[in-house]
Amino acid sequence: MVDVTFKPKELKLTIKGHAGAAEKGKDIVCSAVSILAYQLAFAVEESRDMLEEEPVIQIEEGDVVVSCVPKKPFLATMQRTYWTVLCGFELLISMHGNYINFTVE
Repeated sequence: MVDVTFKPKELKLTIKGHAGAAEKGKDIVCSAVSILAYQLAFAVEESRDMLEEEPVIQIEEGDVVVSCVPKKPFLATMQRTYWTVLCGFELLISMHGNYINFTVE
């Protein structure tokens, strides 16, 4: 089971675990979760000039943290970036929800 947690006030996305929908290397749910995580990490990394401080980007097998603190003029932009990725998770959950827990704190 993949646990996805989003903290909107902190702009922090945490992902833990593996879907277990198929064997390692053939699990389309894990692949989809991974690409969403990498997309967010890439977008945050590419937006460094919009941030107050260094972002936190940690990606290891089965464990992801992506968070950032945007400068005030860019808060809405960064919120939309996270929202776009969260929409991807909602779509994935609609098709494979029995492999993903999604929590907003």
